[in-house]
Amino acid sequence: MSYSISYNPEIWPALITLALVIYLGTYGWRRRNIPAAKPFTIACVMGGFWALGVLFELSVVEFSDKVFWVKYQTIWQLPVATAITCFLFQYAGLNKWLTLRNYI
Repeated sequence: MSYSISYNPEIWPALITLALVIYLGTYGWRRRNIPAAKPFTIACVMGGFWALGVLFELSVVEFSDKVFWVKYQTIWQLPVATAITCFLFQYAGLNKWLTLRNYI
């Protein structure tokens, strides 16, 4: 599958978001011994893949390629929301809610 990509000035907010998520993910990973840092880092990694999908969606020209990248973004939405929820529970000290049964 070959993509034809063109410049679109609307990619700059998505590019800034991707850079920020990468920075925050590395910051969280360096402090992974702090409570809630690991779910935060996982959320940042998955959010980076989501932001990458936004970049490609805005850059590709063909409609079928845009549909592919929208589907790619959709794959990452639920895992990002789950990782953020785990981060919030762990940060708030509600570790009793973070069991394997609740993860599933």
